[in-house]
Amino acid sequence: CLDRTNTAQFAIGKCVLGHQLYALGLIEEPVIEFDSDCVRLLEGLYEDHGDTLALQYGGSQLVHRIKTYRKTAPWSSHG
Repeated sequence: CLDRTNTAQFAIGKCVLGHQLYALGLIEEPVIEFDSDCVRLLEGLYEDHGDTLALQYGGSQLVHRIKTYRKTAPWSSHG
């Protein structure tokens, strides 16, 4: 449950970050591609937070990483 929640929050965070960067005039459209450095940093941030919560809640790190869900479900960069 924590793994899926963390992945869903990452997807929402990615979408919101795109809109924030667009509003600041840093990117031309409110979309960030999955293979960008920015998204890799965001993914690492969410995985670190997910691990911390999983350790507190269940005593172990996340079982499924965000990359696991990318392999099982087609994701797009549309927000």
